[in-house]
Amino acid sequence: MIFREAVYYQRSLWRSSCVILACLMSVCFANLQYSIGQSSKEPIVEQAGSFELPMTIAASCTGSFNNFYGWYVSINSSGQASVQVDTPGKTVRQEFRLADEIVRDIRQITSTEGFFDGPNCYGNIVLDGSTQTLTIVVGESCRSVQIESLTEFLERENSQSKLVDLVHLLRILEIVRGCFNHPLAVESDIQNRGRIALIEQKLAKAKRDAE
Repeated sequence: MIFREAVYYQRSLWRSSCVILACLMSVCFANLQYSIGQSSKEPIVEQAGSFELPMTIAASCTGSFNNFYGWYVSINSSGQASVQVDTPGKTVRQEFRLADEIVRDIRQITSTEGFFDGPNCYGNIVLDGSTQTLTIVVGESCRSVQIESLTEFLERENSQSKLVDLVHLLRILEIVRGCFNHPLAVESDIQNRGRIALIEQKLAKAKRDAE
């Protein structure tokens, strides 16, 4: 009797050991499969700057123009844009989309060191003058700028950092205006190209004088 109980106990212990061993082998095999699967995959590497933060833009040009009218543009983070032109007695809206290379050009300008820390106003308000506004949001960074008449400003301003910053802003406004075609919207991009040329000439002269 005692012998039979001992044999039964040994068999039960052996079965339990087999079950435990089988479970351990299953776990080890599963871990081995996971390790092999993971090692066969390319490692995931997050590179700094590879993620493009969402960017939105609002721009406008208003004032007194001969036979032309002011415009307001809004651009969302996917590059979809709309322009509003306030003509006498009628508001005209037009939809358009920014090409990828244009978005990249604007992003490149906004990535300039200190871009979002620059002044929020350039120029002086004059009678019958024009006002340009630009608001750019990239991720958590935001900048709003108002640009008035630049004639007096360009005559007296000698700060290279401000002049370079102003070129960046005018370049973005030029790019935005060049993205849509409306016969009644003032062609501020032509004016801005002329202003950029004047500033670059002034910067080049200052560089020559310093040499």
